[in-house]
Amino acid sequence: MSHQALSDSLKDLAAEARRRVRESDDPNDRWVWQKQIMVWEKRARDEEGMADFLYAKMEEEKAAQTSHQAVNPPETLQVDKVIGDMTVYRYASEAPNSAGGPRYRSERSVDGRETIPAPLNRFDILDHPPYTDEHPIPMDVALPGGTFYRIQLGAFGSALEPGAFGGITPVTGEHVSDKRLVKYYAGKFSRYDDASTALPRIQSLGYEDAFIVAWYNGIQVSTQKAKQLE
Repeated sequence: MSHQALSDSLKDLAAEARRRVRESDDPNDRWVWQKQIMVWEKRARDEEGMADFLYAKMEEEKAAQTSHQAVNPPETLQVDKVIGDMTVYRYASEAPNSAGGPRYRSERSVDGRETIPAPLNRFDILDHPPYTDEHPIPMDVALPGGTFYRIQLGAFGSALEPGAFGGITPVTGEHVSDKRLVKYYAGKFSRYDDASTALPRIQSLGYEDAFIVAWYNGIQVSTQKAKQLE
């Protein structure tokens, strides 16, 4: 996680430097910042690659441990709901995931078919700000299990006003206490393709440095790793 966090920090620095390049009228100043951007972006890629390597190693060790466990651990089926003539069951022995929410539970009907929850794809741009002082931007929300993507709008030294991002919805915030920053994200997606479709719409509003961030079971991973896990 430390390698992924460092990679994200370097990306934030590069994004801030690109803003300085756009605002500077001094060619020498722009050249210096562009050179630094290349250094930060290369190191960010290296750190992200190391994070992927360590994550893959952790998954291999976890798989090796699982192979020594009982093949069919005892589970209890409970009736979840009845829809017409169909009774839907769920397993009752599932433990919560690392993000604090319920882990995905496969549900099977009496005919043995498995029902799969619909993927998350929440994003829109309204003609008015959806957040107010009475209904502020949600902060430090629990993340769902499985693959999860959001689009980072920016990192700021303090919390912003509820209407700072116009009509973008949903927006969530995250306090980064060790850096005294507040990061803001747009959208909630379980598929990378849906997040990448929303990204140009956000960038067209002036957030040119916005980028996609990924998690898996509440742990931040690279987008490449998350796409493999979908």
